Amino acid sequence: MEVLVMNRIRRAVAAALLGCLLPVACGDGGLEPSSCPEMAFVSDQDAEFGVYDIYRTFKPCDFRRLTAAEGRDVSPAWSPDGSTLAFVSDRGGGAGVYLMNAVDGSGVHRLATAADLWISRPSWSRDGRALAFAADWSGNVDISVIDPIGHGRGGTGLDRLTTHPARDFAPTWSPDGRRIAFTSDRDGGDSEIYVMDADGTHQRRLTNSPGRDEFPAWSPDGTTIAFVRASGGLERVWLMDSDGGSQTELTPDGGDMPAWSPDSKSIAFTDQVRGRREIFVMAADGTGRVQYWIKASTDESDPIFNPR
Repeated sequence: MEVLVMNRIRRAVAAALLGCLLPVACGDGGLEPSSCPEMAFVSDQDAEFGVYDIYRTFKPCDFRRLTAAEGRDVSPAWSPDGSTLAFVSDRGGGAGVYLMNAVDGSGVHRLATAADLWISRPSWSRDGRALAFAADWSGNVDISVIDPIGHGRGGTGLDRLTTHPARDFAPTWSPDGRRIAFTSDRDGGDSEIYVMDADGTHQRRLTNSPGRDEFPAWSPDGTTIAFVRASGGLERVWLMDSDGGSQTELTPDGGDMPAWSPDSKSIAFTDQVRGRREIFVMAADGTGRVQYWIKASTDESDPIFNPR
């Protein structure tokens, strides 16, 4: 046991000093370095204060910085074939949705104007032919969809799915491509989770809590939606059936930005550690929580698994 503890301490120190992506057990689970998952995430470790870049991991346990522009690059979203990352950035002024090569960060180009840096959160349809995000329509924040190569029904490449005067944001596609779950504060001011058909019809509410419910993430097997519930000054990851039933708290001590593994067996999320945001992975039932230590003095957030 003493040897095991010392090995974990050495890995943590190496991570802090060298910037290596090494997992450190935090709770009832532990992973060896060879088991690091492939994911993209956001970090400020190689940038000035307030500047965030997109990184990705490579097996067995390496990582690479993909963006290095002035500004903040956040909310990465992997295309279904694993070749492309969409993300939101305020580079050049104003929030926008961008695409880039998922291997080396090349080919960065702006796809559309986004509503806000923190709530737009792009999501790919399973066939890779549509990207949903929150767009600003003359001051109204609505769920919109664009073909990644810019072909839309409206002639501008962008289709508007919601038109409510309240904010509609943070969409997530169902795996079968028939529905989109999203966040809205249309009923009473507190944000809740809603779902609609992929064409914007049949909108209905899935949650109704005293706090904020937001940032849904649909499981790849289609049965479950992870989301963030904020109450009592703390954000926590919750699960519910795709129809809104069986709502269950997974992270009583805190957590946000949930993202599913391709096999629907694990969930990555972000939580606060000593005042910094760090990445964790847990089983889909909330057990086996493991922290992925990047650097002790930096923020890491917005994890998302490689779907391939």
